[in-house]
Amino acid sequence: MALAWLNKWFSGAPEPAAGPTPVMDEALDEATQLRATLSEMPIEPPEWCEGAPPSLDASVTREWLIDEARQIRRWSRGDSTLSMLAAHLVRTLSADDLTLPPLPETAMRLFELLQNEEISINAIVETLSNDPALVQRVWARASSAHFATPPKDLKYAVARVGMDELSRMAASELISARMFKTAVMHRVAERARFRSLLTAELAAANSNLPRNEAFLSGLMHATGALMMLRTVPQESPSVLALLPSILRRFEAPLAMLVLNVWDMPEQVTFAVGMQSNPEKLPPEIREMGRLVRSSSIAAYGAEKYAEGVNIHALEALKHVVPAHVSPVELFLDANRRFERMSTT
Repeated sequence: MALAWLNKWFSGAPEPAAGPTPVMDEALDEATQLRATLSEMPIEPPEWCEGAPPSLDASVTREWLIDEARQIRRWSRGDSTLSMLAAHLVRTLSADDLTLPPLPETAMRLFELLQNEEISINAIVETLSNDPALVQRVWARASSAHFATPPKDLKYAVARVGMDELSRMAASELISARMFKTAVMHRVAERARFRSLLTAELAAANSNLPRNEAFLSGLMHATGALMMLRTVPQESPSVLALLPSILRRFEAPLAMLVLNVWDMPEQVTFAVGMQSNPEKLPPEIREMGRLVRSSSIAAYGAEKYAEGVNIHALEALKHVVPAHVSPVELFLDANRRFERMSTT
């Protein structure tokens, strides 16, 4: 894309009167190319969440969300689909467990084990064996066309898949379609899952904090969106028109409630809940909140960048990145990881 921009720019330049044919400067660094390409892209409004809970107290936030959900019914002006969505959401929020299935303990335990470089493959296999669905995914990956023969046993399959990939697979179970089953809008849900994994990778790679907490915070940042998508009864013009605004307002507070129900670490729960305004977090959690916010913005920006659209992610990052993180490097890293994850 940057090359196309440069060719366009040079094609409009006058021919030199004498001397050798000008050669394109191939030394343009990535940051310069990134800015040049962004300047040529059409601009769209940002998509990341903007709503914040009124309190870090889960009961206060739950009551606030129920009131907000009832407002959707008032916005609907008689639209039956929006009224149904509001009713489903109020019913969900009124249940102590948010009608969520329990946290997949095997996947969570496996993820935690894999953060320990000293862990033995036998311990991994023993833990993995408790989740048949996860075993099936690992076996399928280890039996893919990349390998000449199927694995001899589960231990061999685990070794083939590798610790990093196994950690991603375990983490992805926490936000899987099994956990957040949607009736419609499956593509929107899959995009949210993909962005969550990308955000998790970015947060872990750029964190000065415990890697597993940074990864979990990034991974869980969009669980509120997945919760909201569960309540959509059917697609309609009104839902498609209002859903982006509803998600931006509800996503973070809903995510905080999910993590509270699942008894996630407080550092993770609060950083996700207050991601749109990390400066309001207690000092000891503020850095994690900034990390979640900046990583999620970079992930959104990378997704739209791949579509040829500028949502001003680079500009937004300048105001939210932790002090030790470069906005440009974070965005470039997000673009590289997006491309790599999209092809695997």
